[in-house]
Amino acid sequence: MERRKSGPPDENHVSNECALPEELPRFCSIGQFAELSGISPRMLRFYAERDILVPAQTNPRTGYRRYLASQLLEAAILARLRDADFPARDMATILNGTDERTFHRLVQLQRSLLLRKIEAMNEALDLLDDLSAGDTALTCRLIRTAPSHVIGTSFQGNRAHLRALAAAAAKPLLQRIPDRDGWDEPPLVCLYDAESGPENALVCIPVEERADQVLPGGVLAVSLHNGPYETLPATLARLFDWIGGEGHVPTGKVQEWYFPPHAEAEPFARVEVAIPVKPGAHLRLLSP
Repeated sequence: MERRKSGPPDENHVSNECALPEELPRFCSIGQFAELSGISPRMLRFYAERDILVPAQTNPRTGYRRYLASQLLEAAILARLRDADFPARDMATILNGTDERTFHRLVQLQRSLLLRKIEAMNEALDLLDDLSAGDTALTCRLIRTAPSHVIGTSFQGNRAHLRALAAAAAKPLLQRIPDRDGWDEPPLVCLYDAESGPENALVCIPVEERADQVLPGGVLAVSLHNGPYETLPATLARLFDWIGGEGHVPTGKVQEWYFPPHAEAEPFARVEVAIPVKPGAHLRLLSP
């Protein structure tokens, strides 16, 4: 067997023996301990105040703290407990010594809490996906309304400027409404046939007193449009898709409720889009 020549060790030679650990002083200042443990001095003070990782020695006159080098083992366990989101109370119980049964109980309890948090976060991610995809279940619903008396007039409309044309046609109607004691003007309601479109439309204003015209009550599928009026057709299309997907049947004209009523000069305003429907057989509505 070839014998290794004596002399200085070869710098390129890799030994199979494990390297000796770094030599550490018995006591470490808080700065040294922070550097070695990866825990900031601020957090070390916090853990000391909570009786989680307490210095081996504290100078009552200067307040200086010294840690045993062996407490780096505690610091390593503490880091794992912290990363596992243990509460401070349980970290103190574990690091200050507890029986094995209590330790395993705390671990299992924390595991259950984390699983519930993961489940909640996954549900939150699903909601974000639904919002990103424009889930109609979050933007459409059924409501039940009572009949309301209205005054109205017909007008020639078009899709691009329907709101502005409805507001112009409603001005003579507003003059017939008594003072509302400082309240905002009542909403305008524009009605038109979904198939033929808004070329032949009717604009109505709800009134408190009895009138010749009545807007029928019943079940409405509704969606709230926020944004430029030019994008309202997309909201209307989603509402019709939702009605069909839920098994409801449209039974009346499209209703556009404008809030505020005269906002044709505003680029963004709320419009409630409503369609009378016969609910699907699977749905049982309660009376209001």
